[in-house]
Amino acid sequence: MARTAERQRGKQTREALLEAAIAVIARVGIEAVSHRAVADQAQMSPALTTYYFSGKPDLVLQAFEHYIAKGLPVIDGLWEQAFAILDAREDSLTTAATVRQLAVLAANFLCVPERRHREEVAFELAFFHQPRLEPALAVRVRAYRERMRQPALDFCRRCGSAAPEVDADLLMGLIARLEFEQLSQTIDVSVDRAAAQLERLVSLIMGLRANGPA
Repeated sequence: MARTAERQRGKQTREALLEAAIAVIARVGIEAVSHRAVADQAQMSPALTTYYFSGKPDLVLQAFEHYIAKGLPVIDGLWEQAFAILDAREDSLTTAATVRQLAVLAANFLCVPERRHREEVAFELAFFHQPRLEPALAVRVRAYRERMRQPALDFCRRCGSAAPEVDADLLMGLIARLEFEQLSQTIDVSVDRAAAQLERLVSLIMGLRANGPA
């Protein structure tokens, strides 16, 4: 019983340190993160970070893995909603409404003002735009990016895209830019603005023109 409680406390301590590492990386980037900064963020002893993580590369990699484990189910759930909207189409007359539904769904997800959402965006950007990563981390980041791209590719194929690979990259690029703009205080990041851009791109992916299907 005591051993079980000890393992649970150890798990909670490790998770608290990983959450602290995510917050620190989001704030200062990968290169500036340190065991002490993470310990200070978690309000724990620096000795605990060296106990749970063999070094800074291990700490950063484990923080990234922790972030993925928490975030992917949310992203997958969003794509499931998008696919459900596509499956609900009855005929070409509903296409414009379908596109609007998809755009609003994505815009409402992307344009969240809460600090936690901005922290998550900053954390991802720290990895995606870091010029040099530890080899093991670089492999994991590439795998994660491809994992994130796959549902976008499936979406474009199900939309009937003539060039799904290209359109998936364009869609992911727009999403990344809209997320990046969440960090700026000088850019309008309203749901309406994001939805209009997403609606335009999804319409093109589906082969629509101003007057309907091509």
